[in-house]
Amino acid sequence: MGLENILEKINLNTSTEVESVISAAKNQAVAIVEEAKKKAAEDYAKSLEAAEKEAIEAVNHVRSMTSLESRKMKLAAKREVIDETFAVVCNKLKNLPDGEYAVFLASLANASANKGTLYFSDRDSRISELVRPHLQGDFKISKTTVKKLPDGFIVKNGNIQVVCTVEELLSVKRAELEPIAVKVLFAE
Repeated sequence: MGLENILEKINLNTSTEVESVISAAKNQAVAIVEEAKKKAAEDYAKSLEAAEKEAIEAVNHVRSMTSLESRKMKLAAKREVIDETFAVVCNKLKNLPDGEYAVFLASLANASANKGTLYFSDRDSRISELVRPHLQGDFKISKTTVKKLPDGFIVKNGNIQVVCTVEELLSVKRAELEPIAVKVLFAE
């Protein structure tokens, strides 16, 4: 065998090996690309699913918060209406005709004590004598008035004193009266 034949054989073997290596590399590259595409598709699907879940959770959270805010606003509006209603009732009681107001004040005294001295507010001292006939206990009416009292009177019996004002009455009775007001105002 001549040198040329040997060189040709080496060249042929080298060419075959190179083609084999290139073919294997191409096959490996195709497999890597296919695996990468498959992995990318899986990652995309997972990301899309996670994004959809996150979007649904965000929408549900916003809906929940909106619903909560709506309920809070409704409750605040109802609270305002109830407060206004009690203010109107308070004003109406304070502005009853003198005879009716005197009976109302006497009923406050009768319900709060069975004896004592009544110290009227400056506002209501003018009708103190109209109250006297409706008192059922052992009450005295003082000529001294209480300037800091908006209306009504204070019953004093020794060290005990009871504030009898329209505001105080409504404050004490509010827990009892509020459910009734809610039923009347917001009957649904």
